[in-house]
Amino acid sequence: MFEAAKAEKQNDQSELVPFWCFGKNQSVKIERLVPMYPMSKDEVNYERLIKILSLYRLTLGQARQEELLEYLFKEFKETSGLKKLFIDLSPFSKGKEG
Repeated sequence: MFEAAKAEKQNDQSELVPFWCFGKNQSVKIERLVPMYPMSKDEVNYERLIKILSLYRLTLGQARQEELLEYLFKEFKETSGLKKLFIDLSPFSKGKEG
């Protein structure tokens, strides 16, 4: 089994390759569909929900999450500075596929 996996390994892959992810040439776009009715409060609530979701993902697993968010938003007015602090743990990074 290990020999077969070693034979299939490509040089441009890391040693940690999840089999549930698509390869570089097999991209799939996930689309979020949320029905919005005219004159509904749902649209405002949806925008708030998406903002909360992005903040949750930003601080996921961090101690004292609220304090971390306040510090980051005070110190980094532009998102380009924040992006330098993040570590990409995804197996197939868009920047690496190039």
